[in-house]
Amino acid sequence: MLGANGAPLEVIGYATAELNISGYMHTAEFTVINNLYHNVILGIEVLREMHAVVDLHRSTLTIADNLLSVPLIRRFSSRNILRTMNRVTILPQHESKIRVRVARNYVLQPSIIEPLVTRHTSGLLVAKAYVEAKTIRSYAK
Repeated sequence: MLGANGAPLEVIGYATAELNISGYMHTAEFTVINNLYHNVILGIEVLREMHAVVDLHRSTLTIADNLLSVPLIRRFSSRNILRTMNRVTILPQHESKIRVRVARNYVLQPSIIEPLVTRHTSGLLVAKAYVEAKTIRSYAK
């Protein structure tokens, strides 16, 4: 089995699990992969078993021949991304004020920001942060 980058994936087993998608229950077989970034990836076979339709235009997943429709989550909508102005390293058990920039169309309000994980195997842990951005260029603590 290969990842999207062509690298081999380490299969560590197989499991049967029950999915609960907004109350719709479905039992499926899964291949368990070591160090997979996502908790679960629904494959074509599972989607076919659930009579699912992925509508990218409307950003919905419809299940069981239109019995249930759930929104697809756009994980990294550009309007919801906060970026640091400079590369920053903070020592363990320390805190720091970091200069950040938010998208111009972001509604400025108290927010919880989470790390945008791009290197899952980096060994770094990044905490969530509470931010009260007053302008598009602000500080996170």
